Amino acid sequence: MTEPTPALSIEIDRQQQLPIYLQICERFRTAIAAGHLRPGDRVPALRGLATQLSTARGTVELAYTILVDEGYLQMRGAAGTFVSTSLPASVMRPSRAQGVQDARGRQSTEGTGTPQTPGESRSGQAAPRQQAIAVAMSGEPRPL
Repeated sequence: MTEPTPALSIEIDRQQQLPIYLQICERFRTAIAAGHLRPGDRVPALRGLATQLSTARGTVELAYTILVDEGYLQMRGAAGTFVSTSLPASVMRPSRAQGVQDARGRQSTEGTGTPQTPGESRSGQAAPRQQAIAVAMSGEPRPL
């Protein structure tokens, strides 16, 4: 069984030009990428989130539908909506047990003598996959 819904605080900016449903999508993507929502976690019900955000239920339903189509969420009927258990690896934050990637994307667990942050190549530039995750976690809108 899964744990109860974690206290998830989603904030929307009504002054922003980005539509509310896309802001909701971005907040969920960011929370999943940052590890605040893990695979199998239950997300708030449509009506509950709509009430929390003081928005129409259809707005939240549209956001959830987009997130289901993108593979972030799974709707399980009366059981509720959950973070997908089959998220792509590029969405999740890499764990320390996976080792450090070299510039070609291969895993390396041996010591190199040069301290590197995860996702940083020896040239000091972020690996392409890490740049995508950084953009996802920044909360900045990105094209669909």
